[in-house]
Amino acid sequence: CGFDGGRRISALFSQVDIMPTVLAAVGLECPVNVDGVNGLPLLCGEVEEVRDAVMVECVDDPQGLRLKTIVTKGRKLTWYCRKDYGELYDLEKDPGEKINCWDNPEYASDRMRLLARLLDEMEPLEKRVQRISYA
Repeated sequence: CGFDGGRRISALFSQVDIMPTVLAAVGLECPVNVDGVNGLPLLCGEVEEVRDAVMVECVDDPQGLRLKTIVTKGRKLTWYCRKDYGELYDLEKDPGEKINCWDNPEYASDRMRLLARLLDEMEPLEKRVQRISYA
């Protein structure tokens, strides 16, 4: 398909989706071990979204900051490794991310749902080392 440049699409799209999208655009197959998804149907206007969430992580900070973030259309949650705090934003009511709802009881179910999703999505991506035995 062809598509016009200069337009804005509000759908979620991840940096890891660039390679599969470019490969699809030039007619090449994407390797099966790639984390991204083909966004060409989104760009061509065939679908409204190709993802319902995107993941962001920072694990190589020299100061030891390790975090993982999940962003959906309505929420953004950031978990900090070994910290008692985090960030949770209601992107519908607070698109500027000014009010952290992490400790707000009204958002407890959102927090648990997003933490569970983050763990479920990210854990399979963690590198594994071949082991002789498991304890």
